Amino acid sequence: LWLLSDAALPWLVKQCRYFQVAIAAHHPNLFRHLVGEGLAPELFYCRWLQGLFHMLADGEEMLRIWDIFIIEKSFKVFIRLAVAIFGLLEKRLLGQDVEKMMDVLFNAKDWKIASGDLLPAALGTKVTRS
Repeated sequence: LWLLSDAALPWLVKQCRYFQVAIAAHHPNLFRHLVGEGLAPELFYCRWLQGLFHMLADGEEMLRIWDIFIIEKSFKVFIRLAVAIFGLLEKRLLGQDVEKMMDVLFNAKDWKIASGDLLPAALGTKVTRS
């Protein structure tokens, strides 16, 4: 509920900007396509973050992601996770119009990301400068 408060809005804007920079760096062609079609990927990140990525991965994998969040005490794992999701869906999104891309992104059950593929993809995503 805190994420919906006035105090949280500047923090949420900053998180969305961090994600925007990360997706543009890791998947520049996809980022250009999304923005060119008028779809702001950071809005999906914001939506997923507000629900702590609930139902976007199988239970065991999601528990491991939340464990990383708690141990690292950093939201970076969620930025990495969102970049990984877009990366794993890149082939299904490139070349599509905004309506088709929204259909894909809003229907996580149809993503067909194999169990166990998301966490390694997220952990392989660098989001710091060092």
